[in-house]
Amino acid sequence: TATLLFHETITSPNKATGGIHPLLSLTSHRRHLAPLLARAIPTLLNEKPDIVAVTRGPGMVASLAVGLDTAKGLAVAWNRPLVGVNHMLAHALTPRLVSALDSGSPSVEFPFLTLLVSGGHTLLVHSLGLTSHQVLAGSIDIAIGDMVDKVARSLVPAELMEKQGETVAYGRVLEEFCFPRGEPDWAYHPPGSNERKVETAEKADAFGGDWNVAVPLSRHPIANAFSFSGLGSAVQRVIDMKPLMTVTERQALGREAMMVAFEHVSSRIIAALKTGSRVKDLVVSGGVASNKFLRHLLRRYLDAEGFTEVRLVAPPMMYCTDQAAMIAWAAAEMWRGGWCTELDVMPVRKWSLDDKVVRGGVLGVSGWVRR
Repeated sequence: TATLLFHETITSPNKATGGIHPLLSLTSHRRHLAPLLARAIPTLLNEKPDIVAVTRGPGMVASLAVGLDTAKGLAVAWNRPLVGVNHMLAHALTPRLVSALDSGSPSVEFPFLTLLVSGGHTLLVHSLGLTSHQVLAGSIDIAIGDMVDKVARSLVPAELMEKQGETVAYGRVLEEFCFPRGEPDWAYHPPGSNERKVETAEKADAFGGDWNVAVPLSRHPIANAFSFSGLGSAVQRVIDMKPLMTVTERQALGREAMMVAFEHVSSRIIAALKTGSRVKDLVVSGGVASNKFLRHLLRRYLDAEGFTEVRLVAPPMMYCTDQAAMIAWAAAEMWRGGWCTELDVMPVRKWSLDDKVVRGGVLGVSGWVRR
């Protein structure tokens, strides 16, 4: 079991730059980390922690360094071991954190498949054990979250965007714009179904057949790859052709873009399941995992392909995006597994979970110590 003593997140301002900017992110880390710690540490009630957990990579080195240097200072001051965590591993382990926090939540045991979907990453991972993972598919261009943000900036009416603060959750804004009633607006039908054929014909009649939101990599299929850059560009081309597009069509186009992207992801999951990745659970984690339509579509797609027995496990919304709780839990698992981190380690910009990649795998970077 686990108890979460403190939970607070701060997101760097991104509205002016249309997304996360490295310098603004660095400034935000420098400005907010110490005050956050000042609020968090008193919840320890004068007790020292067993370990100090911190994100070591992958990510923007300058921002990572702010956290890593602070964690080193705490580890020295408290005379406690440091555990530097792979950010993507932490996302994969999040359902195990949730289960520890709430005994009613499903427990996930190795092996399992992990779909990591965020603004910076899109990965399908076969997680065989705590430190053993195989990346089955990754993006060859931009991440799915980056694509969703791009579509949101193009499609969502300016008056709605103006109501957002200096920090905009573009994916959430797009989802709420396209599905204003929530679940009643999903109405998803898998490819090949009769309902899908009728739906496609209705969209062609309603919007004049002007859309060309093609399935990524359909001309040159790559089983172990995702591609999302073309989807954002396709949506922008439709908007350029129809500058006076109605709100109704904008909503429909946004739903189409998300459906095509999410089906693209689903197709790689099915390919993995059909080629021998025998698992009971599919973990969906990362910022985009908070999209309820994605969760609905994945379940329907798995069922339509005959994988009704595969359980879909996604964390509560508050644990989908980056937060310290998942880092603390991943560090605790690594500590229990017998690992800690040397105090002279540096941030890691690229750190693949795949054991077969040079300097890849959870233990592939230098600085680990067997305790």
